[in-house]
Amino acid sequence: MTEEAAQARALSAAWALSAAGLRDPDDGLVAALADGEFLEEAGRALESLDPSNREGLPAAWERFRQAAAAAGRDGLRQERARILGHAVRGPCPPYEIEYGPEHFLGKSRRLGDVAAFYKAFGVEVSLAAHEREDHAAMEAEFLSLLSLKRALAAERGEAERVAVCRDAERLFLEEHIGRFLPAFARRVEEREPASALAAATRLAVGTANLHAGLVKARLGSPDMELRELGSIDEETAISCSSCSAPGASAGDAAGGVTAGETEV
Repeated sequence: MTEEAAQARALSAAWALSAAGLRDPDDGLVAALADGEFLEEAGRALESLDPSNREGLPAAWERFRQAAAAAGRDGLRQERARILGHAVRGPCPPYEIEYGPEHFLGKSRRLGDVAAFYKAFGVEVSLAAHEREDHAAMEAEFLSLLSLKRALAAERGEAERVAVCRDAERLFLEEHIGRFLPAFARRVEEREPASALAAATRLAVGTANLHAGLVKARLGSPDMELRELGSIDEETAISCSSCSAPGASAGDAAGGVTAGETEV
């Protein structure tokens, strides 16, 4: 395996693990955290990506693992309710378009751009999901998919496709998840610094920082504020579409997907 392919696979794993920590917890997450083989693979991937622990990826994952295992599915859901609230615009919204000084029309443009990224890389919208395209977990999962596609292209020696994926990773980091993730993480950290969700956001931000350095992307400021709310009519003009960005799962990104199973 080439160095680029190995690095891209490790990034895919880190983003998939971040997505697992950022999404609504389910029995699958609880089962994964009790799977010794999965945990060993996850640890190896993070250590290979961040061997000096400069971004704290292994430490953040271990804190998340311990906190999540202790809380269980119901405890994690209660924690999320305390931190995020029960509305789209809670104290720590995990949605991209809730951040920044944009007018409500900018929300439509930004949400449409996220959906266009998904479509361009063959991501299908699932009616079974109950989150918008701009949820932090979905965007993290999409970057996991992009990184995996780049790894597979590198393994096949397809330089042009490698370049396409790398450019898309850079743009998606700059214009979407990397733009608001530091601010979202800061809000979670300030609200409950010892929570599993805070550990998950640390893992995601650390992954974003490393990824940005590798593809020469610029990330947003942790001091970014929430956008100003418009009128009721303006706010309800944005549809909350049910969608999913089905990238590699945490287990897949850690080594369970082969080149023959995933199209680039």
